[in-house]
Amino acid sequence: MTRHPSALLAALVLLALPGFAIADTYPCPNGPAPGDRQIGVTGGSHGIAAIPLCAYGDHANEEEEDTPGQRAPAPDPMQMRIDASMSALTAMVANMEQQAALQRDPKYNRYREGFWDHFQANAKPRPGQGCVAMFANLDGAVAVAGPGGEYSGAMLIFWGLDVPKPGNVATISVSLNQFDGPVQTVKALNYTLPGGRAGAIAFTVPTIDAALETMVDRQPFELSIKGKPVMKIEWHGGLAARDKLRACVKG
Repeated sequence: MTRHPSALLAALVLLALPGFAIADTYPCPNGPAPGDRQIGVTGGSHGIAAIPLCAYGDHANEEEEDTPGQRAPAPDPMQMRIDASMSALTAMVANMEQQAALQRDPKYNRYREGFWDHFQANAKPRPGQGCVAMFANLDGAVAVAGPGGEYSGAMLIFWGLDVPKPGNVATISVSLNQFDGPVQTVKALNYTLPGGRAGAIAFTVPTIDAALETMVDRQPFELSIKGKPVMKIEWHGGLAARDKLRACVKG
């Protein structure tokens, strides 16, 4: 099948927020992570994607958390993997001057080469729900995520140490260059990971099929905001990752 230049970018849908002024929020198509809470929904009209919006740390549950014998919530797979990747990158960047030591570190070599991780973004996933294919390397991470929970579409999400880290979720204009056609500027969602280690930029895709059809074996991305590059990453092995993601979505 011939792939139209920037086909994935052409499939992206505008994201918009209904004016929430709450810090530490993030899109949560599969529902809130353990300990967080849903506070609303983004978009939902005029062709704009509707995605649940959650807040980190549900203060309403503080009393429950202090209760003796309270069982700790199950870890959230998406949060665990992103935290691990960004923590590793932060440590590696801080020790770049120690090249000899890094060269002997298996974790560093794994990130230098780049790798895919496949999982379902829910502590208790249902078949076909919340399927994620995430590629990570020394530049950051990029993921294609399928539908789950209240969201029926797909998402293309980037995480990077140089990506802006706003206090509140923000809808911004992002120029995306896939190096197979003209650079295009679209709207995306910008938010911050817990702890402020990295920023995230999320685009929506109408369907997971549209996302799968545009995945190729090697795909570079460059994201810029107001003419300033904030992230550049290139995945490889995309066809095998696509097949695994498709299998997960089919349940």
